[in-house]
Amino acid sequence: MFLMKVLDTMKNKPEWIFFENVKGFLGSETHGVWCDTLERNGYTWRQYLLTPFQFRVPNHRMRFYMVCRRDPLEGYNNNRSDVFEKVRNCECTSIKSCKVNGRDLNSEFLEIKEDIGTVHEIGDNGTSGPLEVHGIQNYILPRASADELFLDEKSLQGKFSRGLSFVGMNDRCTFCFTSNYGRTLHKAVGSLFHVQCNGGKLIYREPDMARLHLGMIRRFDPKEILNIFGFPEDYCFPENTSTVNRFAGVGQSINIVVVRALIHSELCFATSST
Repeated sequence: MFLMKVLDTMKNKPEWIFFENVKGFLGSETHGVWCDTLERNGYTWRQYLLTPFQFRVPNHRMRFYMVCRRDPLEGYNNNRSDVFEKVRNCECTSIKSCKVNGRDLNSEFLEIKEDIGTVHEIGDNGTSGPLEVHGIQNYILPRASADELFLDEKSLQGKFSRGLSFVGMNDRCTFCFTSNYGRTLHKAVGSLFHVQCNGGKLIYREPDMARLHLGMIRRFDPKEILNIFGFPEDYCFPENTSTVNRFAGVGQSINIVVVRALIHSELCFATSST
């Protein structure tokens, strides 16, 4: 609501507004009020639902994006139900790769053939995720993991442990990482990494998790999640930031690979249209 009040009172309103929110924002009461505010201030828009999977990143984080513009431009209107599920095609090669652990990974837009809701299911060779998506091994740090990241015996003995999201080196998907990662053990806050298993979902049916997997299952390192989110390699947290707060910070963030592609394609299209 604060953003809406600011926009109404601004004397020099921005030509562009790039907006991100959770998927559930679309069609909500607040979404309607936000659209009213945009219309009142002379904006038209394009709405998107995009996930990092569509840019070959092994993370299912569906988000709502809105690109708003004051000056008339082809493809922009005031339709509140018109939603796009792919970015506009752009020939620029500079944004179609992302450097992770010293390697350039392809991040060109990918048409996902599988149902997005089932990409976590076991696929080829016991691993999960679309084949064209990069494997998790590309995002894992080469150094040894901190002991505090590993699940203890008590956590693995709980009945709930078999309902968590476990992924291995060759899996190509993870559940959405949220700000509660590190505080809560639940697949809805993010996946766990099995250091000796290629396909993490294969351990679901095993009855004695503690005996079989103690010392093998850990949370992702905050830096590894930053890798998945597309942050620059030289990005780092302040040294005195706790691990839990690092998880919270990145969980509240955006996926830079997705946002970069969307903003670039819209600005590139606008430039070519003028």
